[in-house]
Amino acid sequence: QLPDESVDQEFGNVTMSMDFREGGGGGRSLHKMCDQLDIRGVPYVVRELKIADYIFFVGEKLAPVLIERKTADDVAGSLHDGRWERQQRSMRKAQYVLGGGSARRCQICYIIEGDASKRTVHGGN
Repeated sequence: QLPDESVDQEFGNVTMSMDFREGGGGGRSLHKMCDQLDIRGVPYVVRELKIADYIFFVGEKLAPVLIERKTADDVAGSLHDGRWERQQRSMRKAQYVLGGGSARRCQICYIIEGDASKRTVHGGN
């Protein structure tokens, strides 16, 4: 569901939609992100997304990109418990369906957050 008002042409009729569970930890990260988007006037909606953490609409059409954000620790844990593979299958299926078939698959993007200088990942036990 898109915002009630029309999207400013400055943003090319693009609206970001993000999953309400994004950021975890009681929504602190979600609230910080929403605050930053509000400050910049970026159009967004917060909804339950079944497939990715972020999707974009151009006008009323879904843009062909799925974005998943994870911490390095979450990647390690999801590799260990099998969630990573399940998410991969779901996103590959959505990539085909939302992109309009094999010739026009949508892009899958991952944002992996963590301290690269530590080069160690904990979790998954």
